[in-house]
Amino acid sequence: MKKSLTFLQNPIIAALLGILLTFAFAPYQLFPLAILAPAGLLGLWLQVGSSPKKAFLLGYCFGLGLFGAGVYWVFTSIHVFGGVSAPFAVFITIGMITFLSLYPAFVGYLLTRYFPYDQTSKILYAFPAIWVISEWVRGWLFTGFPWLFLGYS
Repeated sequence: MKKSLTFLQNPIIAALLGILLTFAFAPYQLFPLAILAPAGLLGLWLQVGSSPKKAFLLGYCFGLGLFGAGVYWVFTSIHVFGGVSAPFAVFITIGMITFLSLYPAFVGYLLTRYFPYDQTSKILYAFPAIWVISEWVRGWLFTGFPWLFLGYS
């Protein structure tokens, strides 16, 4: 029972860390959260060991929390200013959030797939490098959505 409970807790913790990260940005500007929230996610990834599938799930949940709480305003832009019906604006917004959540998910996957051992190089070099590359790709590829970059906090 304890193992299944942990399996359910970790994705919830990951999503809460993603939500927490949004407070690092304006108007709250609690910039230490830009370090603490990703560090907490890294801790969860280190906890799952070398399982890329579990790391992908945790990263996806983190992304759902981050983008779900951080880009809610897209609905208003689409519905109010774009004149799109509310149900379709919800559909577009949810689709965008679920797509953007793939970026932190792939960070977790790549980190645990190609750096399976908990070494100093994984924590100090691989994690920050993969994270920055994923943010750069998110800003240029497919979506071109540069909001919620850690550097903006």
